Order: sequence, then structure tokens, then C-alpha cells
Amino acid sequence: MIRSRKFTVRAFFDALNACSLERAERLMARDFVYIDSCQNCITGRDNCLELLSRLWQVDPSYRQEPETIALVGGQALVQGRVIASDPIMASDDLLFALKFHRRKISYFQSFRGDNPPAMAKLLMPEVAQPLTICDAPEEVAQRA
Repeated sequence: MIRSRKFTVRAFFDALNACSLERAERLMARDFVYIDSCQNCITGRDNCLELLSRLWQVDPSYRQEPETIALVGGQALVQGRVIASDPIMASDDLLFALKFHRRKISYFQSFRGDNPPAMAKLLMPEVAQPLTICDAPEEVAQRA
């Protein structure tokens, strides 16, 4: 299971960095939850795929580079960096938390210590919600 989850995490970052919605979709649970570093969330795989599509339209060079992957309990913690043409989006020090439901990723949260952009609100303002009223992360956490 450990090897499988690390493979899934690597495959997910590879899909993101290849700007492949199809590959990313195959690795995401239907009720996928994305939480940005400003604690805004987007729920649902289709909404999160739209967020990725919009991100790649804004910055086709946007890449998330995982440097270390640690499996802790039912989640993966990934330390890495973001490369982007816009310096506001780039960061050399990020932490990502991913949770799983069966063999798919159900939860993706980024943690950035500097002044991060509110990616969910910037790219999907019509569906982004503050984490305090987004109940899906608790449901996902209970399944993990």
C-alpha cells in the first residue's frame, strides 16, 4: 500500500506538470477537495479540474515539483516548490498534504508560509468557499 500511494502521488504531480486533465482526473476521487494556502476550498473533481484548466491558461509554465514524499497515517506529506512565470505564484518552500480514498486522491491542501495567492478565489471565485464553511474536508478526513 505504501508503494502504491507514493506511486499515486508521483503520478498526480506528473499529470499536473504535464498539464494533463485526463491523467489527473484518473487519479482524483469524485468528491476531491482542494484547499489553497489561504484556507479557501473547492469541492468536487469537476470543479477542481476546471481550476487546473484555468491555472494552465493563466500560466502554462506553472509546475509543482515534489522534493520529498512522506507517508504518515492515511495521508502523504510532500515538501516541494512551485515554479511559475509569475513570481507571486512561485515558491521555494511549500508543503502539500494529500489524502486518499481507496486508490485515488481525495484531498489536496497546500501550505505556504510567505504571502501566498488565494488560488481558489483567484481562479474559481464562483465556487471557492472559506474553509470554515466547507464541510467536505471533514468527510474526506473521516474516510482516509
